[in-house]
Amino acid sequence: MVAMLVESKKRTRLSVEKRRIQLLDAANRVLESRGYHKVVVANIANKAKVSHGTFYHYFTDKENIYTEIFKSLLPVIMLQLSQVDHKSVKSEGDLYKQLYQFYFSMGSLLKDYGIIFRG
Repeated sequence: MVAMLVESKKRTRLSVEKRRIQLLDAANRVLESRGYHKVVVANIANKAKVSHGTFYHYFTDKENIYTEIFKSLLPVIMLQLSQVDHKSVKSEGDLYKQLYQFYFSMGSLLKDYGIIFRG
């Protein structure tokens, strides 16, 4: 009888929060490279090196994980919006200037996560 040696892959058990972050990071990277409409859950699971079942343990579907990514960005967006000086808006031109400054201040966020805002 010939004994077969099977190389087993050692799995790392991560805490719930670390696994969740791993999946969010993988989703963001896949979204950046493929765009929302071309991504399927399998792409995210493969990038995170987890099973589909593990993905579904943390998120219900692709839309759910991307909603979570967007929600994590909301505090930054709200902070930037809060810095708009409403009192200095005395004309339509002032409003456009403030909105432009807001958009410009979001530049780094859009550069890092802008893929979330495209289809």
